[in-house]
Amino acid sequence: MKLIVFGYKRHGKDTACKYLQRRYDLKYTASSAYACDTFLYDQLKGRFGYKSKRQCFEDRVNHSQLWYEAIREYNANDRARMGREIFSVHSVYCGIRDREEFEALRAAGLFDLAVWIDASDRLPPEDTDSMNVTIDDADVVISNNHGLLDLYRSLDAFVEGLALAPAAVKKAG
Repeated sequence: MKLIVFGYKRHGKDTACKYLQRRYDLKYTASSAYACDTFLYDQLKGRFGYKSKRQCFEDRVNHSQLWYEAIREYNANDRARMGREIFSVHSVYCGIRDREEFEALRAAGLFDLAVWIDASDRLPPEDTDSMNVTIDDADVVISNNHGLLDLYRSLDAFVEGLALAPAAVKKAG
């Protein structure tokens, strides 16, 4: 099972993915972490004086549009490039932000479901200059508006509702 987990920044995507990894062994990576490790740190370290990949990654919230554009450039010749690389070793791609990349991955059949994590009752949406996929692109919407335990319960119900073969998802503990 291959999933894209996406939604606005700070709405709980990484929290959801960490839970899915810990509970169901669905290994994930976030688009920002992958981009930082693969190419962005090398591009940005001199410009912003970063001393480590961690420092670069932690500063991404101050440069959302720059990161978005850099990932688009990385995918310029093949819109599915980064997603293909992520899915070659992970079950979950967390944080896709570009519609062309999303559509290329869907057309290539590289993921099974797109899951939107929604905290819009308590947090604002994101500017379209750094994200152009929307809740309407999702196959499934999971609420993160009522606390961590409710998010976990919703994720459990989602996974259990998939009726996956034991080899695809194993429940840990």
